[in-house]
Amino acid sequence: MLWVGNMTPFHFCTGPDNVSIVTHFIHWLLVYLGVFNKIVWFRFKAGHSHTETADRLFAIIKRLFESDGAHRVSPIEDFPSLISKIAASFVGEVEQCNFSWNFANWDLRQMMKEMNVVSSTLQGISSKMVYQYSYVETLPEHGCVLVQYKSNISWKGNAREAEYSPIMRVEREMNVGDGGGEAETVECNVSRPKGVRFVSKPPDLRILPRREPFDTKAEKYSPSQQCNAILNKRGDEMSPAARSFWKCLSLFHSNAADVAEQVPSMPYTVNTDKDSFTFSGTPRPFAEVMKAIMFRFPRPMLPVNPFDSEPAESWQAAEEEMKSRGTSSSQECEDSKAAKADTLRDPRRENTVRNLELTEAEMRTALREVAEEDFVNTTHTRVEEVELGQLYLCELEKAEHGLRLGLGMPVKEGPLNADKMPTWTVAWFKIASKKGWKTKNIAFEQHKRRGQRETDDLDIRAFRLRIEDSDLTKVL
Repeated sequence: MLWVGNMTPFHFCTGPDNVSIVTHFIHWLLVYLGVFNKIVWFRFKAGHSHTETADRLFAIIKRLFESDGAHRVSPIEDFPSLISKIAASFVGEVEQCNFSWNFANWDLRQMMKEMNVVSSTLQGISSKMVYQYSYVETLPEHGCVLVQYKSNISWKGNAREAEYSPIMRVEREMNVGDGGGEAETVECNVSRPKGVRFVSKPPDLRILPRREPFDTKAEKYSPSQQCNAILNKRGDEMSPAARSFWKCLSLFHSNAADVAEQVPSMPYTVNTDKDSFTFSGTPRPFAEVMKAIMFRFPRPMLPVNPFDSEPAESWQAAEEEMKSRGTSSSQECEDSKAAKADTLRDPRRENTVRNLELTEAEMRTALREVAEEDFVNTTHTRVEEVELGQLYLCELEKAEHGLRLGLGMPVKEGPLNADKMPTWTVAWFKIASKKGWKTKNIAFEQHKRRGQRETDDLDIRAFRLRIEDSDLTKVL
């Protein structure tokens, strides 16, 4: 995680714990509470997803454990010395090194379920690699959090293409010539003002997460016994401070926390007959952590003590309470634009995250339109070559079941027709059901009259579409 002014980029791996609804809800919550004004969350495709910066930082840490040159590797006896050595290694680097586990050990998924504010309509989140969460006061029905997405972190958009989706098609007047000629009305893609909406009402922040449950698999692999194994094998080589640390850590796990959900709140001191050690870090009381980091930026919609107050029943009620307090802010989200685009993305194809602003019915309609257009654009209206023994949809002189199409199979070459064109003798099939083409799973049978197959001689102009095996459904 990098802090860049009001914007904070998060780089995650593609594991299922990260690409999940609870991840997006926590990001939304951090902007809602004023911890950040903007979060850009991104991931790379599965595989080697380290950036150049990450690889360089890993190489710096690796030097603490093995030598690839003239430098010597010093022993690392315990976790406190490891953390101090890592911090010292980054002193001369541009990046700052901070160790923080503020959200470790908490069952955030269960907290989200108990709050019951995340809409079940949110789907398709894994289809996009980048999400942006921005504070926009003019969206009270979103908790003033604008959620947008795009396909990859490098895409920046341009004058006609919005950087972030969901998008919609509009017409604008623009100077399209190189020399600043006359304005023309052109089609553009712009970000939908409301973005993605999936939090249906203000969350009850009095609901705190429990410790994340964990079941130990085998006693011989318990943390306490692992600490004792380190002492037994290397204890004589360690400094007194390192031996004290491992003894206290072993006692901590054996008495206070043999499983993760029993870890006490930090700081926590363990005392022995001769030694003592104070463990810091997390878990700390969840509300205490959140109160310490929230309200870095003003949030007029929130009450003064949101972790102690009952939430408003709806976003509309929260907005009315904000107006009654006379609080306001003027922060807005800014979109980045670049140069001219040749072709515009289709909003129906780009908007793949279903949410409260994009319903299932709207997505079905858009997908059906796209599928029909794809069929028209990719399917040839005429057949260029006829193959014996293959199924074809052929034109009929008279409509049957409302369509001038019939299913036939060329069985042999026919005579030349009046236009001196070659023909093929086509044996016909008929729809078995009386409902015709309206049948849900259409079945065909040979079209016979008095025991003989019905045939016609057709030239290539009558063959409209070849039927492949993949086009057929299984017999019910």
